[in-house]
Amino acid sequence: MVEYLLRKPKYPIICRIDNTLLAAKSGAELDLKLKTIGPITDGNYDVIDVAGEGWWLNTEYMVVSPICVKKKWTKKEIIQLYNNSRYVRETGKKYSEKSLSTKRLDRIVVDVAKLISDS
Repeated sequence: MVEYLLRKPKYPIICRIDNTLLAAKSGAELDLKLKTIGPITDGNYDVIDVAGEGWWLNTEYMVVSPICVKKKWTKKEIIQLYNNSRYVRETGKKYSEKSLSTKRLDRIVVDVAKLISDS
């Protein structure tokens, strides 16, 4: 079961494990998806919450922590994270990087999380 250090992230979240992206709307969903992707090397993996805040998932202890190196993700970085993922390379379904100034960061995270979940 996934635990939290200090506080919980605001869901939905996007989690990058190596070149695989996961999206979850709750801690229970994250836990389920982590179990279904198979064995994961112990380490720290990037997590982005709906506010664009950076988190770490430590798979050795199965803890999500706000203590991480990259605290704030930009709109462009989130889109590039998705567009450079294995899923996009296989399907060619990219998220547009145009008109970023008119898109809210939380909307981008929700859209990308939906694209990941639908894959």
